[in-house]
Amino acid sequence: MPLLPRTNRAIFLLMTAEEQTVFIREHLGPAFRDAHLKTKIMAFDHNWDLIDFPDKILSDPKAAEFSAGTATHCYGGGPEAQTKLHDHFPAKGIWLTECSGGEWQKGNLLVAQADLIIETTRNWGQSVVLWNLALDQNHAPHLGGCTDCRGVVTIDHSKSPATVTPTVDFTALAHASNFVAPGALRIDSTSSEEAPLKHVAFRNSDGSIVLLALNPSGSAITLSIAWQSQYATYTLQPGVVVTFHWSPKLGTPH
Repeated sequence: MPLLPRTNRAIFLLMTAEEQTVFIREHLGPAFRDAHLKTKIMAFDHNWDLIDFPDKILSDPKAAEFSAGTATHCYGGGPEAQTKLHDHFPAKGIWLTECSGGEWQKGNLLVAQADLIIETTRNWGQSVVLWNLALDQNHAPHLGGCTDCRGVVTIDHSKSPATVTPTVDFTALAHASNFVAPGALRIDSTSSEEAPLKHVAFRNSDGSIVLLALNPSGSAITLSIAWQSQYATYTLQPGVVVTFHWSPKLGTPH
């Protein structure tokens, strides 16, 4: 039987939860152990709406022993699925390893991407990876999958010299990555249930506090920040995200 032309040929890969459990338990995990590899094994690597898949893997004691936790994607379901998984396996990590923005997104894109960061980390996510890192002015390179994805930066090589332009994804990520240091822990943050404000807070290893706040509504919100004996007030305009960073030893948030 002749092969189909390359442009019309597709290969579909499928591994069931049972097969991945056996693979990790009997092959991948022992191979990493015997080679003294410290690389993390993350089960699943798929969408939130299929979270029962890693649940099955981590329910196997031997597969769970070799698994650091679960990798997730954002293209189906919602980040609250991560909390469901965390509640079942609180000792295992959860990493959002892929979520691409693209031309299909409409409206205030900064709100959408900041909301992704906030909700993912509030639901036990230890990372937010926006895909791809860099694409050109034609959304390339790609292998025919996503033809209108957005990179964190756009490299326009139609110009001489080529230009590198940060996208909205870069801006959203910077609101967290410029202030939340490696090793930081998310800490609880609360607000009135009636307020549309979205937020997430972290404590860095040096003791400094980071608060990421988003106003997804169409009206300004005046918020008061209270941390121990320190207070600050700020008016957050519609569709705006802001990062507050302060040290408990140095005074009020800024």
